[in-house]
Amino acid sequence: MRAIAVRLREVLLRHSWWVELIGHNVLLGPNGTRHREQTLAALSGARLDLTTKLAVITAVETYVVGQATYAMDEAGSSRIPGRSAAQWQEALGHYQAALIATGEFPNLAGIGPPQPTSPQDRERYFLLGLDRLLHGIAVTMESQPKDAT
Repeated sequence: MRAIAVRLREVLLRHSWWVELIGHNVLLGPNGTRHREQTLAALSGARLDLTTKLAVITAVETYVVGQATYAMDEAGSSRIPGRSAAQWQEALGHYQAALIATGEFPNLAGIGPPQPTSPQDRERYFLLGLDRLLHGIAVTMESQPKDAT
C-alpha cells in the first residue's frame, strides 16, 4: 500500500489536471482501472471484508490526493503572473501576522510566521503521515479476530 500511495502521489504531481476531475463522475480509463486492480491486489491477503478493504483504500487515496493537492497549491501560489514566490511569501506573512495579532490564534503565535515548505519537507511530511496512517491501519487489522473475513 505504501508503494502504491507513493506512486499515486508522483502521478498526481505530474498530472495535476487529474485533481480537477474529482467529483465529476469521470469514468476510469485503463490506467485508473489498473491502479484499482493493483490496490485491491495489495490487500488480497488481508483478513478484511470487502467493505473494510474499500474503506482502507479510500482512507489512503484521500490522504494522498489531499497531500498532492496541498503541494500543488503551494507550488502554484508562486506562478501567479506578476508575483514572485518571494512576493507571495511576504504577502502571506503580513496577512498571517495580522490575523495572529488579534490574539485569537495563540498556537500559531507560538510557531511564528509561516515559512515556505521545501519540496524535501513536503516529501518528508507526506511520508511521515502516510506511515502513521498505514501503521494505524495495520494495528487495526492485527486486532481483528482470526476468523474475520
